Amino acid sequence: MIRNYLTILLLFVLSLAICQPVLAQEASSVQKRQIKKIAANIDRATKLVKSNKLKMAASKVNESLEQIQYVAATANASVMKQLQSELNRVTKLHKKLTDNKIEVLALEPLPEPMAGSSNSVSFVSDVAPIIVRNCGRCHVNQSRGQFSAKDYGSLMNSLHVSAGRPDRSRLIEVITDGSMPPNGTVNKNDQLTLSNWIRQGAKFDGPDQGINLTEFARTATTNNPNGPGGNRARLVPTKPTGTETVSFGLHVAPIIVESCGGCHLETRRIRGNFNMNNFARLLRGGDSGNPLLPGSPAESTLIKRLRGVDSEVMPPRKKLSEKKIKTVETWIAEGATFDGLAPGMDMKNVVKTAKAESQTHEQLAKSRDKLSVKNWQLIMSSDKPGVYEDNNFRILGSGRSGSERLENAASMANDLSQQIMKELRSDAQQPFVKGKPTIFVFERRYDLNELGKMLASKELPKDQTSRWEYSIVDAYVSLLLSRGREPAAIKAELAQQLAAVHVAGMARDVPRWFADGVGYQTAARILRKSKDGTTKSWKTSAARIVENMEQPGSFALGQMSERDSGLAGYAFVDEMKRKGSLAPIMKLLQKGTSFEDAFASEFDATPRDYFRPPRRQRGQRNRRR
Repeated sequence: MIRNYLTILLLFVLSLAICQPVLAQEASSVQKRQIKKIAANIDRATKLVKSNKLKMAASKVNESLEQIQYVAATANASVMKQLQSELNRVTKLHKKLTDNKIEVLALEPLPEPMAGSSNSVSFVSDVAPIIVRNCGRCHVNQSRGQFSAKDYGSLMNSLHVSAGRPDRSRLIEVITDGSMPPNGTVNKNDQLTLSNWIRQGAKFDGPDQGINLTEFARTATTNNPNGPGGNRARLVPTKPTGTETVSFGLHVAPIIVESCGGCHLETRRIRGNFNMNNFARLLRGGDSGNPLLPGSPAESTLIKRLRGVDSEVMPPRKKLSEKKIKTVETWIAEGATFDGLAPGMDMKNVVKTAKAESQTHEQLAKSRDKLSVKNWQLIMSSDKPGVYEDNNFRILGSGRSGSERLENAASMANDLSQQIMKELRSDAQQPFVKGKPTIFVFERRYDLNELGKMLASKELPKDQTSRWEYSIVDAYVSLLLSRGREPAAIKAELAQQLAAVHVAGMARDVPRWFADGVGYQTAARILRKSKDGTTKSWKTSAARIVENMEQPGSFALGQMSERDSGLAGYAFVDEMKRKGSLAPIMKLLQKGTSFEDAFASEFDATPRDYFRPPRRQRGQRNRRR
């Protein structure tokens, strides 16, 4: 048990309980984040248009238009005013693209601001089935995280619903930002139904508020067998057993992306309500019911459509080859398992990730080489990069920087990488990072912020001077060499980023907070003799962030900013190091164990379950010795 850390967290819980009436009055930031994402997409599209990359810009314009209409569906007058401003900006880009014969979605005016809905939403018929379908296992059948939605009374007592204010309702916030449910996403129609119900006052229209929601859902299913969920068992993603001959990511997903895009992916008019944008949505099926019957391809609707059995053949333009149909059939016969990172991942990213994972170190290095140049062009469209490459890293910097500066950066990175591997006891015979990470060298803080906008779709805090990323497909760190920056501070930041990327590459499910936490802890140890105050400032900042956390575990549950969660992770990892629980986890990761299993071996719980319960429950767990 990490006693000191958890003692601090107990104090946070108590202070949060005392301050609850005040906190409840503060507006949620869900719509602000949505509008900020729209603005970032439009910024990126604008830059792509200026660089004459019109087809890439069209994708961002389409995404922005869809986001605007989605947010507008439940927007009040104030939010609608902000959306109109963004719509005006994207309209200019839309004209530029259409003038150049680039196909984009049609412009649509915004609806009237919503003060309520003319269509009354029924809790019994509409809301209960959605909650059971998406949250039933954890919050209707159980009370995970002390949140019970077993009946209307429990749901309202949980304080997750603020009647009349979906923008202040925790239920809407976690569904909209994708943190819940953990193994999928709630489709937009269901999100809109929940928002409208809350906006209309979160009213109850059943006979008894104590009736379990599954009873309402069962009644709704009987009355509407063809609705979402219908009278069929809900399919859930299952992991491969290791005996499969067909991989979803490598073999099936590419067929879907190549052949089903016009009707079931990335289109506003999804045919038959069968959305295949990600695996979770694919499993939900559409108007024809479940698309799959795992183990029985001949009985699966998907195969019947592909072969044209009792229906129009799909895809309608050109029937798939027998080889491709056989591939899908084999996948279903072997259990229709999912070997991707997350069921909610975009289908195109599933394909890219599977390909990257299957490549050798050398093959992946070549792929990242091309990607690094494309990324640089997005960030610095008017500046051709200087490139320096060695066995471990690929360094890109402004052509004005000169080759000597890039070589010095490579030398520093190689020296630090050796120290990092020694500190973490990594296998020196293996690459520091499979596929070689890229190091972007910038001379201006503005260029670093462009990296945040163009590669991560986010505005970086003004005082942030570095950012790393690891996604299997891509891996990079950034280095700001602007005038006036102390060399020791630059070295410390590079060490932290390199260590974080090294750890992130150990297993496909290493969370960012942990990689960052180990990165800070490792960099602080190898630079402990440095007289620079950078590493000390990390520890001070980490303590302050932990002290001000709204609830325990926020950093590990995706409820904090990227940088703050990393520093809070540093405090947690540092305590793990002192208590002897870090080394066993790192040893398992280096052997190929998943992070979830490695963490559970020490704490008898998955990370999500460990951090979600309140302090009094979590403190009862004893770490295995």
